[in-house]
Amino acid sequence: TAEKATYSSLTLHRRCPQAWKYRYIDGLRRARSEVTPALDFGSWFHAVRALDRINKGTVEGTLKAHPEEIQTTDTGPTFPWDASPSDAMAAAVDYWDRLGEDAREVWLDWLGQPLPQRLSHVYAEWRERWAEESENESVLAVEQRWEREVPGTGVTLWGYADEVYQDRKRGIVVVRDCKTSGTLGQVTSLDEMMDSQVQLYAWGLSPDCAEWGVPTPRAVAFDRVRSK
Repeated sequence: TAEKATYSSLTLHRRCPQAWKYRYIDGLRRARSEVTPALDFGSWFHAVRALDRINKGTVEGTLKAHPEEIQTTDTGPTFPWDASPSDAMAAAVDYWDRLGEDAREVWLDWLGQPLPQRLSHVYAEWRERWAEESENESVLAVEQRWEREVPGTGVTLWGYADEVYQDRKRGIVVVRDCKTSGTLGQVTSLDEMMDSQVQLYAWGLSPDCAEWGVPTPRAVAFDRVRSK
């Protein structure tokens, strides 16, 4: 049987083979703190954003693939694919109310606002900033899982792409990656662009695009959202 690998595992092996062994052979993981607002806010925004783009693709009749469910955090809710961003916003209020006082303090120290307010603000800001560009995008897939064998190696690579869309003006298919970060530095963004899994994902998604009857991906796009 073919071995399966992800971009993350390949990157870790390149950086430190011993760390790769600990993680992927021995199954060891770094202990996770009980309260992780930086990670969890990213999960919440990804969920809101995914529901927004699925809705756009559904309304415009361009959507080719979507997951059955959209997840938030390990302890947060899961939404059906046809839920709305407002459903996620309402769930964020309930999630925030159920957090203990100590956990809320950690979140406030990180975000500067309660989760529901920060999530609503970031989503509205993102929508407004990219409204004009979004009009020219036909959403093809959201949270799309792909697999593709590397010829001659017996290794199958796999991963999840945040979004695949077709640029109506240019006629090209684009694979988009979204990340939230406390700060948005130009150098960091350029580094991610030059050494990003998204280029690999574009290669991996080529068979899916052929199945959907659209061109092979020819570009990558990056959403960078400031969480704090």
